[in-house]
Amino acid sequence: MINPEAVQEWRGNPVTIEMLNLLSQEKDRIMESMASGHLLNMDSMEESFGNTAHAVGEIAGISRVFELLQEAENE
Repeated sequence: MINPEAVQEWRGNPVTIEMLNLLSQEKDRIMESMASGHLLNMDSMEESFGNTAHAVGEIAGISRVFELLQEAENE
C-alpha cells in the first residue's frame, strides 16, 4: 500500500492535477457523445451497441480511477 503522504504529494503535483482534469473532461465528452446520439449508427445496430458498450466501459474505467483515488485518500 502507498503511504498517505506519498499519495498527497502525488495528488498535489501539477502534472497529476492536469491529468485528472483531462480524465474528467474526457469522461464528460464521452457522456455528451452518448447523450447526443453520436454513437448511433442507424445502418448497423451491432455497431451502435458496440460503440455504446465501448463508451460505457471507458466511462466506468475513468470513474474507477477516481473511486480508487478517493479510497486511498480516505485510508
